Amino acid sequence: MTFTATVTDQTTPTAQTSSKTFSLIVISTAPTVTAVSPNTGPTTGGTAVTISGTNLTGATAVKFGNTNATSFTVISATQIVTTSPAGSLGTVDVTVRTSVGTSPITSADQFSYAVPADSIKLRSLQTMVTPMVAQNWGQATVRAFDSAISEGFAGGGGGLITPSGNGVRFNFAADAADDQQKSGAAQRARDPFSSANGSFDAGSRGFAARGMPRANDGASSRTDDAFAALGYAGPVKAQPQRAVEPREWLAWAEISGATLSRWAAPTAPGAVAAAPVIYGNQVDLLAGVTRVLTPNFLVGVIGGWETFDYRSDAIQGRLKGDGWTVGGYAGWKLASSIRFDAGVAYSGIGFDGTAGTASGSFSGNRWLVSGGLTGNYESYGLQIEPSARVFALWEHENAYTDSLGTVQAQRNFSTGRASGGVKLAYPFAWISTITLAPYAGVYGDYYFNTDDVMAAGAAVLVPIFDGWSARASVGIGAQFASGGQLTLGGERSGLGGNFGLWTYRARASVPFGAQ
Repeated sequence: MTFTATVTDQTTPTAQTSSKTFSLIVISTAPTVTAVSPNTGPTTGGTAVTISGTNLTGATAVKFGNTNATSFTVISATQIVTTSPAGSLGTVDVTVRTSVGTSPITSADQFSYAVPADSIKLRSLQTMVTPMVAQNWGQATVRAFDSAISEGFAGGGGGLITPSGNGVRFNFAADAADDQQKSGAAQRARDPFSSANGSFDAGSRGFAARGMPRANDGASSRTDDAFAALGYAGPVKAQPQRAVEPREWLAWAEISGATLSRWAAPTAPGAVAAAPVIYGNQVDLLAGVTRVLTPNFLVGVIGGWETFDYRSDAIQGRLKGDGWTVGGYAGWKLASSIRFDAGVAYSGIGFDGTAGTASGSFSGNRWLVSGGLTGNYESYGLQIEPSARVFALWEHENAYTDSLGTVQAQRNFSTGRASGGVKLAYPFAWISTITLAPYAGVYGDYYFNTDDVMAAGAAVLVPIFDGWSARASVGIGAQFASGGQLTLGGERSGLGGNFGLWTYRARASVPFGAQ
């Protein structure tokens, strides 16, 4: 601020006037912030917040972190009411700036407000559980890819029972010829003119020819032999052998469940372990159709549904939800005993979470890609299946506002697994009408993860599935004389790691021809 001072001397005959310009600097005391009400701050856009302090009269700007307030009104030198944008997790500095005339803006003291503790717990629960849900879904989907491709290539021939993924596959085409022979024999047995009923064989349009197979296990009829010797039966042509139709289509369905148990480390040697950090269950139901284009190449489509429910006693939280899946896969036989397979899948998911007094619902979606090499060998009656496989998935979760008014930001993460190992199966006839194939496998796994929430430093938590571990699988398959099948398997993951995951699986498949 400037002003001019003028002095006039009236003692002289002629008045003398003198003036001088001066600059006046007004020093303003910096404002201070002593309280923010409510102390959770503007957790949602448009929330009215009252700021208390000193020297607030000349306020020219209010900031929450680096974000300017939408608007503010100075009530007095000690109070400001502001309408503010949404805050973020953690603590945020509240700053009031003032200026007087053209003097520089003076920075205020700062006051930090805290986001509700239960909102932070809800975010922590989301950060821990959703990558685990995605991993379990990814493992179930990749196992389904593997089994469908194995069964598709086995559909045109090969062994009746061979190991597959986390179970055993049954090759219906391998026993199709036997089924048709049984069907033909049963048809002759039902024919009232067949040799099984002591008369004519209608299939030969005359008397049965010598040496033709009969439904009564080769027993001949003297009458038929006599008439044949007399030449009453005309020339008889052998029945053409029925060709086995190629099974170029395969319909399949399977259910896969997972149960997780994970505990915090004991506080001291011999102490009781703390409450489980995360535990719960997940079920994935998948189904699809495979099309064998050539003996060495096939493609397929997949669809499915998932549901999950996980809890944390430490966080006092629960996260549950469900979703749908679509995708496709392809297999390529590089040689008679080795193949390459690849798959891609997309899933949409809905989540419902609670942690203490905070709750919220949000949605997300994920992409998965996978690839691997699988061998198939036989030695001393054992079916040997070495494999190496990797998959990766990317998930996006939308932003939402929880029940306490905290805005939970959108989130992106990726997770995956690289694995290698071997599976052994030993098929044998248990009784004349049931064939069994027990199997066992062992694998080494490496889990990898990225997460933008962890990178930003908010709710930093160690992923449940991370680093090196091992897993073992066991199970048994059974096929009955009627053609029915039952395959059950189980797997224990996290051996040597910091988690325990039990997985169970049941699968059924039916190949069929185009006609």
